[in-house]
Amino acid sequence: MKRIFSGAALLVILLNLFTVIAVAQSNSPLVKAEKLYKLFAFHEAIEEYEKVLATDPTNAVAIRNIADCYRQTNNSEKAEVYYAKVVKLADAKPIDKLMYAQSLMYNAKYDAAKKIFAEYSTVASTDERAKNAMEAINKMDSFFQDSSRTRISKILVNSDKADFSPVFYREGVVFVSSREAGAKDKMHTWTGNAFLTLYYAKGKESNLRSPELFIREFQSKFNDGPVCFNKEGNEMYLTRNHETVSNKADKIVKLKIVKSKLVEGKWDDPSEFPFNSREYNTAHACLSADGKRLYFASDMPGTLGGMDIFYADKNESGWDAPVNLGNKVNTKGNELFPFITDDNILYFASNGLVGMGGLDIYESTYKDGKRSEPRNMGYPVNTHKDDFGLVLNKEGEKGYLASNRNGGKGDDDIYAVEILKSIVVAGKVTDKKTGNPIEGADVILKDKSGKEIARTLAKADGTYEFPLEFDKEYTVLATKTGYSKEEKPVSTINVRTSKITVDFQLEKLSFAVEGIVSDRETTVPLQGAKVVLLNKDGKELANATTAADGYYYFKLEAESEYRVKASKEGYFSKSEMVSTVGKKAGVIKKDLPLEKLILNKPIRLDNIYYDLAKWNIRPDAAKELDKLVQILKDNPTIVIELGSHTDCRASDAYNWDLSDKRAKSAAKYIVEVGGIEKARITGKGYGETLLINRCANGVKCSEAEHQENRRTEFKVLKF
Repeated sequence: MKRIFSGAALLVILLNLFTVIAVAQSNSPLVKAEKLYKLFAFHEAIEEYEKVLATDPTNAVAIRNIADCYRQTNNSEKAEVYYAKVVKLADAKPIDKLMYAQSLMYNAKYDAAKKIFAEYSTVASTDERAKNAMEAINKMDSFFQDSSRTRISKILVNSDKADFSPVFYREGVVFVSSREAGAKDKMHTWTGNAFLTLYYAKGKESNLRSPELFIREFQSKFNDGPVCFNKEGNEMYLTRNHETVSNKADKIVKLKIVKSKLVEGKWDDPSEFPFNSREYNTAHACLSADGKRLYFASDMPGTLGGMDIFYADKNESGWDAPVNLGNKVNTKGNELFPFITDDNILYFASNGLVGMGGLDIYESTYKDGKRSEPRNMGYPVNTHKDDFGLVLNKEGEKGYLASNRNGGKGDDDIYAVEILKSIVVAGKVTDKKTGNPIEGADVILKDKSGKEIARTLAKADGTYEFPLEFDKEYTVLATKTGYSKEEKPVSTINVRTSKITVDFQLEKLSFAVEGIVSDRETTVPLQGAKVVLLNKDGKELANATTAADGYYYFKLEAESEYRVKASKEGYFSKSEMVSTVGKKAGVIKKDLPLEKLILNKPIRLDNIYYDLAKWNIRPDAAKELDKLVQILKDNPTIVIELGSHTDCRASDAYNWDLSDKRAKSAAKYIVEVGGIEKARITGKGYGETLLINRCANGVKCSEAEHQENRRTEFKVLKF
């Protein structure tokens, strides 16, 4: 809750914290508790207040003050219990509801907190803290939207005390700890923990070695830390306590920033930052990459809230006057633990902005001389507990933060952080048999619905890459003419890496078409027939002349469409479609039997039917007429007559008229739909004049026999 006054972000100590507080044994528990409370000895006061409430559960003073003690020592669970009682006291104040609501939110009881915040807002409508808290509760789901971008890992250097504010130094990190193994033997009665001391742990990321004291001889007898270093690691700016209070009425010893240089392997005596004062706190220094600007937290005059973030620029003689970062960053709450990256991105902790509870970490970029609105970094960087002290490496992707979130080792713990700035899918397309890269392979990225998002060609080494969005599902397809097609799913949901590798091994396909060119009537193979392979646009790709066996063979590409055409003098040329689309590798069989070209020889077209007494072209008849259209296209010099015949039933005149209409209708279809020149075809009806069996007028025949006479034929008139 008020972490700036307790635990890791400790900003104050008492003038007499290092002295045993003497309270007469004859005093009652309430008197003892009150004295301890007024001396900010919250840890010790709690024990005395508990004694009071054990015998007098309704004692209003004890209830109110123990609630505040638990808040000050960051025990939100106990604070919630007692603030629930405080708001029911006869002398309850509006601010009590704010404290109660904050403790509820700190314990992730958002619905209950929202109700209390709303009640508080009715009497404190201008307090942005309640407004921001309710906004945060309403948009809580949004804090989890990009959770897969960040990985938080526990590290072994933590103790059961406060460990926080790690910064990169040399081959490891320097951090602050209140563990009792430190060099200081005095205890802090505010928290019951030892004073803060600097430690160094060698290693990186989550693999830090056992920590050791950092510069034992440099320690003060009170709090040391947090600290920051310049880029070269030979200057440090350290947060410490003043050794005296500003006046006797104020029993709080403020914080200051001191600077030390590494000279001949030793840190020299620290010098004070020129804007330190016993009247206010100056803490949490962070130096820009070029060493020319120092960011820090302070409650100096000009502060907008409790603690604000300021900066001061270095000049030839020292430092320019501090500048408040303004109300885009600072609020009526507390802004602490600034960290600035090489590219001027500011990270800081705040309890005054829209957050998940307690201190949250925010990011603010800098562009065109302006700093952006702070962005809550969301879960898992932030939780409903206190999250603060984020530092990142030069790439802005790996670093550390501190938190007292659930599941830690104790108090504040340090966690390794990995933030995914971007994510890509990348891989290599190779030949499955040889392992060689397939340059120019077509690689396609599709979204979940199958819609193409992007495509690229594999490079000379077979590699490809696509940028992806987080929390999405995709498929990646790799293919190339002559190879198999392969598609694989890719998901960035809950992915903990910046690169997803998807390799493809395509199998080289061997497609071909083969067949025999033969005489249709005798089935004898035809020697000397010319066979050509055409693409779907009619362009000739290859040709061959058959030997005595009439055999032909062409290689084909995968996922392609072709037409093979055979021709020989004295025969109708014939073509057939060949497709490898969607087929596995193999040889396609396509025989081409050719019909002898004889003038005026009728050639029957099967399956051309008309509705009773109708001559319009039905869809099933159109399919058969399309075959004749292809014959005419394959044989562009022939001129034909299309003849229609009926059986003997009905009158001669009726049959002639009907057959003539049908023949002309079929010829019209071939011209208008098939695109054949009108001069190359005529339609003529023969009625029942050219019966091909015995079924003339007066002869009893079966329906099958009559069907033989109902036919459509064509004959070549010239070529």
